[in-house]
Amino acid sequence: MPQLAGNSGRMAGADPLLKNLMMSWYYAGYYSGLYEGQKDISNDPMQHQNATGTGVDEKNGSGT
Repeated sequence: MPQLAGNSGRMAGADPLLKNLMMSWYYAGYYSGLYEGQKDISNDPMQHQNATGTGVDEKNGSGT
């Protein structure tokens, strides 16, 4: 786990249960965000395609 500059050494001797709790909290947030992002893309695939440059050109309505 990365350490903060002002927190040097404090996490090295921290309780292993606290470390596990913090890592589970981090991963829960990561996978929640990943799930929400994938859900947004699957709900509106054209928005994702336009963002990547493979959708319909907004100026003349033709595909790119």
